[in-house]
This record gives sequence, structure tokens and C-alpha cells, in this order.
Amino acid sequence: MTNTQQHKQKARQAQQKAQRNRDTARAKLLQQRKALAARRARNRRESRQRRADTNASQRSTAHSTMPSQETNEQQSVQHAHSTVPAVPAHSTVPARERLYGHRLHTVTAGETSVGSRNQDAETAADE
Repeated sequence: MTNTQQHKQKARQAQQKAQRNRDTARAKLLQQRKALAARRARNRRESRQRRADTNASQRSTAHSTMPSQETNEQQSVQHAHSTVPAVPAHSTVPARERLYGHRLHTVTAGETSVGSRNQDAETAADE
């Protein structure tokens, strides 16, 4: 094997490793987001229960001017844009679908994996 072939092979291996690491990190982030959503839901339930148990006269001056957001879906719509380009500049690696706003909520609320959908599409394109 020549130096050029070895270099290309090492570059390809490094690229594949980086893709695997990216996909692993992405999966962990999505899993953490699901756990956080469950925690928020539990906190909302407990907060509602505490408010119901608390005598209204004890909190006569307490008033929030912020609208309550009861669901993660409502929260996700609030952050529904991204300034990150869909395809990274100067990269030959196929980009994963960007997740933000409602799309991120849809992925974390459902059991569909965007990474696996993109992986299937790449495999089909290679064939």
C-alpha cells in the first residue's frame, strides 16, 4: 500500500469514527431531552397539586405576568428557527437533519429516530 492509499484509508476511518461519535452524542442528547421533558411534566403536576392545596388567601398578592406554557410542544414553538446552515461549509460528510423547535419536539416526543432515517436514506443512495 502506498502512502497516498494509507492516507486516504486513515482519513476515511477518521471520518467514519467522527460520524459514529456524532450520532452517539446526538442519541444521548435526545435521550436527555426526553428525560428532561418527563421531569418537567412531573414538576408541573406537583406544582398544580401544591397550588390546589395552598389556601388562596395566603397568596393574595402573588401574580405572574408570564403566560404559563403547559406543554413541551408549546415551549418548542417558541424557539422555532435556527441560524445554523443545513449543510456544513467545506464538508464532504453527509449532514444530519437539523433539529430545533417543533421538529426537535416531534423527534423527542415520538419514537422515530431522525438519525436512523437519514442513515437509511444514505444507504439507499449508495446502492
